[in-house]
Amino acid sequence: MEQELLQLGFSRNQAMIYLALLELGQTTVGPIIRKTSLPRQTTYNVLSELEAKNLVFSVVKSGRKNWQAKNPQQILENINTQRHLAEKLMPLLISKRDLAKHAAEIKVFEGVDGFKTMHLTNLTNQDGNTQVNIIGAAGQKWIDLAQQGNFFNKYEELRMKKGISHNIVAYENQRGEVKRFSEQYYLRQLPSKRKKFRFLPEEFYSPVGIQIWQDRIELIIYSDNPVVFEIKSVQIVKSFEKHFKFLWGLAKE
Repeated sequence: MEQELLQLGFSRNQAMIYLALLELGQTTVGPIIRKTSLPRQTTYNVLSELEAKNLVFSVVKSGRKNWQAKNPQQILENINTQRHLAEKLMPLLISKRDLAKHAAEIKVFEGVDGFKTMHLTNLTNQDGNTQVNIIGAAGQKWIDLAQQGNFFNKYEELRMKKGISHNIVAYENQRGEVKRFSEQYYLRQLPSKRKKFRFLPEEFYSPVGIQIWQDRIELIIYSDNPVVFEIKSVQIVKSFEKHFKFLWGLAKE
């Protein structure tokens, strides 16, 4: 029975003393010590633990403390009490877990290598035959970064292989750069595979590019040493998707 009590949350010493008390009935500490071979102080400590669990009680007779086990049915009552407490606590625990699940995870990528790593990693993790939406393409700055170290060819090869399309909201003052770049690289692609561009008036210009991936967004600062702030959050993605659709509707082909 000792092993079964261990499975019910008893410590080994608690199980030994509880079983000894069931056999001995009401008794002083001495017989418990002789039956379990536990040190006196350990025995007192364990009896106090069992008393706190409401499994034993003590009475004083002739100036000496006697101990007795309560009805074993108390074990079931304790378990039921714990179950009711767990059921009451469960919604709160689930709520805390869900809050953590929706919390944003933030990373920072710096420099040209960070810029490349971010793009290739996200493209690799993006499901195939899906779409990446981009607000504020950086025009020549993006082209200059993309053309370093054959990065652009690697990116486009992977994008085409996975069937991932891009819808890009750029700015009117970038139309010429985009046209030249598209004619150089994209006209060889099937129309369904090409990146789609629309253009906003120049007053909409922002120095920060926004890329909306499947479960994260990237805020890209196109400085001499580019910096990318990645925010992983499905809720934030949904919010930016609404913003993108609004701007896409305003932009002109």
